[in-house]
Amino acid sequence: MPLSEPGATRLLCGRVPARNWSSSAVDENQECIELARAKALSLKASADFLSGNLEALDLKDGSARLVIGDLSLVAPERLSEIMQELIRVTSRMARWQ
Repeated sequence: MPLSEPGATRLLCGRVPARNWSSSAVDENQECIELARAKALSLKASADFLSGNLEALDLKDGSARLVIGDLSLVAPERLSEIMQELIRVTSRMARWQ
């Protein structure tokens, strides 16, 4: 898979409304979204699956208490902008580890 091909990145953004966790998985490739949705269904896991541009996530500022980004297959020239977007959606209450 070429480094810049959609689907090379998967982001999981978790939010904590009250005490219940909800999660969103974001990918640029609709086929990967469908595969993840089917796997989650088979595991009885609950998540929102979103297709979108990783440099412009459709999430509110500070809306995620936990962000996991697998950027291992992303083209190097995209990393900075994607990282800025991950920081934007991460809550100030989140812990960096």
